[in-house]
Amino acid sequence: MKQVSVKGMPSELNFLSGDLIILRVPPLKLFKNPEECGLPSQLTKIYLNEVKKFFEQYSPTEFDNIKIINILANPEVYQTFQLLRSAIVTKDDLEKLKRKGVQDVSNVQNYSGTVI
Repeated sequence: MKQVSVKGMPSELNFLSGDLIILRVPPLKLFKNPEECGLPSQLTKIYLNEVKKFFEQYSPTEFDNIKIINILANPEVYQTFQLLRSAIVTKDDLEKLKRKGVQDVSNVQNYSGTVI
């Protein structure tokens, strides 16, 4: 990204000067030890199998990439994803995101569920 001043413009302009690439990878911390991150032990095998199956079968498409970009451009969804990549959380834990600007956790869950 490049930022430049243009005479007559009230603020600097930002230009994308290169391509973006989107890679989907499993949440490694959760994958290595899901129980340490809050997953009940009786769900560990199911969780690991589902993650493996998803990534073995996943083939990115342009449509996927556009959906992912739109989701990550939403600050509330991005904050939620950051949390979910590091821990398996309860609904109460998600509600704590209000301190970080996530006003409607239910809406974020519905929004983010369209990609996962």
